[in-house]
Amino acid sequence: MQKQSIPIIKHCVYRAKIKPFANTDDFILGLANNIVNSLDLHVVNKIEHRFSPQGITIVWVLAESHLAIHTWPELGYLHVDLVTCSNKDSNEIEEVLAHILDDSLIESSKIQSRY
Repeated sequence: MQKQSIPIIKHCVYRAKIKPFANTDDFILGLANNIVNSLDLHVVNKIEHRFSPQGITIVWVLAESHLAIHTWPELGYLHVDLVTCSNKDSNEIEEVLAHILDDSLIESSKIQSRY
């Protein structure tokens, strides 16, 4: 009997307090692109919503699961939620985000599940 592989799901939540930022598509989409490219993830679909008067939420469906970014620009606050079944180490994901967000104070939570 052949062993079935057991998927490993990594769920990383990052709360970043950064200097107030412009609530622009360029900034948020650039951030998402940078995360996806740096971790060699693959985008399948994109959903974006702009709130009035400010704030953006994007959800990108990835071949490896999903990435969601929620913003509160008036507070200088980002919430990044990345769920992946890639073989990337959670520490590597955190290092990539710390590098991308550069000047920010990052609090993170990691959830790793085996099914």
